[in-house]
Amino acid sequence: MQRWRRFVRVSRVLLQAKISRSSVKSRRRFCQAVVLGILGLPVVLWLPPHLCVTTTDSLRSRVFFLLDRDPGETFERGNYVRFERVHPWSGSSGPVSLLKEVGCGPGNRLRVDAVGDVYCDGDYLGRALSEDSNGNRLTLFRFDGVIPEGKLFVVGHHPRSWDSRYFGFVDVEEVLNRAYPLF
Repeated sequence: MQRWRRFVRVSRVLLQAKISRSSVKSRRRFCQAVVLGILGLPVVLWLPPHLCVTTTDSLRSRVFFLLDRDPGETFERGNYVRFERVHPWSGSSGPVSLLKEVGCGPGNRLRVDAVGDVYCDGDYLGRALSEDSNGNRLTLFRFDGVIPEGKLFVVGHHPRSWDSRYFGFVDVEEVLNRAYPLF
């Protein structure tokens, strides 16, 4: 209430001093900018670490919003997850960040047939390639059964996506973030 009274008092003084309307407008715009800056600063500082931009064609979406994984959190088909893995073709000696869709989760039946076709509960997920784009032989993940608790079979949308078809299950404990596609 005290702020409102002060505002009214300052407004009267400004009007009595016959300050031009453009000056009052400029001051109002300045105050609005300051308020927006103060309110927007936490968002600007908080938002960047929660955004992830994929640089490959592995997924249909390119920009994702990330939230830290809660201990004991469960994931199901269709969820997106971010984890780290040593990637043989990344050019990095350390792990790289990967973002994939959960194609098959704990309790689902996963079947990888002899040709490399992958099915989750009878739904076709894709085919594992026997060679990379340079003709190098790829090691394929083989499995036929129910996915154990704490394990995820992750997939990309591109046929050449490096995913569980080649490196196998991802432990839920390896998941760093749950990801939500923005666009």
